[in-house]
Amino acid sequence: MKTNASHPLGRVLLVFMAILASASAVDKRCIESGGITRCWLVHVGAAAPTSGSPLVIVLPGYTSTASREFSRDGWAAKADSEGFIAVWAEGTSKLTGASDSQPSWNAGGGCCGGSDEKNIDDVAFLKSVVACSLSDGRVDPARVYLGGHSNGCAMAQRLAAEAPQLTAGVGCVAWYLLGKPADLTIAEPVPIMEIHGTADLVIPYSEMNVLGKIPSPGALENIETWARLNGCTGGFNTTSVAATDSALGYEVRKYLSCSGGAEVQLVTLKEGDHSPMGDPEVVPSTSDWAWGFVSRFSKPGGGAGVPAVAGECPAVTEEKGFDTSSGMALTSGDGEEVSDGKDIGEGGKQAS
Repeated sequence: MKTNASHPLGRVLLVFMAILASASAVDKRCIESGGITRCWLVHVGAAAPTSGSPLVIVLPGYTSTASREFSRDGWAAKADSEGFIAVWAEGTSKLTGASDSQPSWNAGGGCCGGSDEKNIDDVAFLKSVVACSLSDGRVDPARVYLGGHSNGCAMAQRLAAEAPQLTAGVGCVAWYLLGKPADLTIAEPVPIMEIHGTADLVIPYSEMNVLGKIPSPGALENIETWARLNGCTGGFNTTSVAATDSALGYEVRKYLSCSGGAEVQLVTLKEGDHSPMGDPEVVPSTSDWAWGFVSRFSKPGGGAGVPAVAGECPAVTEEKGFDTSSGMALTSGDGEEVSDGKDIGEGGKQAS
């Protein structure tokens, strides 16, 4: 069957077909972490090897869920084509005593929602996700990568800064390392790429306080922070591609001379918005950008310091009745069902 990808209905059909193609192979795991049931989705790529597979852990943004990101961020198809295992970890929501019930990560610096209010130890949870993923011997501990969107991107960077021995690379979209002092150091370098649109109205490209209370450094300052953390020297170079009738222009700022062979890159999407995942005008796609970057790196000795939770890790089983095409019926961290089929969160704010 031929479709006209330039026609709006054609683009919708292509996206729908891609979602259906990947919807049959998603599994779910849950463990107890900090007294809360925490869950994540697992998609074993069609070409993933039975041993030595790379692992990408994707973190949804504030108000979003693992199921929704599975259905829109392109990582499932990328796992199929490139041969790796992808995980979408779930933040917490509807926490007892928290005024904000939306799904969120405690990324530091006042971000975000109930997880920040209750000081949830999301670093510990994500270490457990890594440990469980390594427990059956299928994942290469030297090739554990982090991705995510907005609040999830900030959380990925927090985990990389606090547990760099676990992280071979980060490739994420639309937020920064938050709440860290200017004299912060990390134990070892972590390659990182952050992707950000200049027309992002939720997490601005420039420095400002998000929601009037979360100090947000801006894309350029953030990448300079990572260049310092990674011991980069010699300045940066840039590559620019102009916009066309069908694609946004972009610029890539690269710090290439960094400790341990790491790199630091900022992809600036000219006129890109807060949620460029799946946007047909973003070429390469955000998952193409991120995978193309992180997949070049490995961390010998990776996995050091993961908690000894292998005995607590459930076997991966098919999640019956889970409809990834609609992004529904995934339970949140407190076991209640979350509806995530919209882009606008509580109070009329875009999902971040």
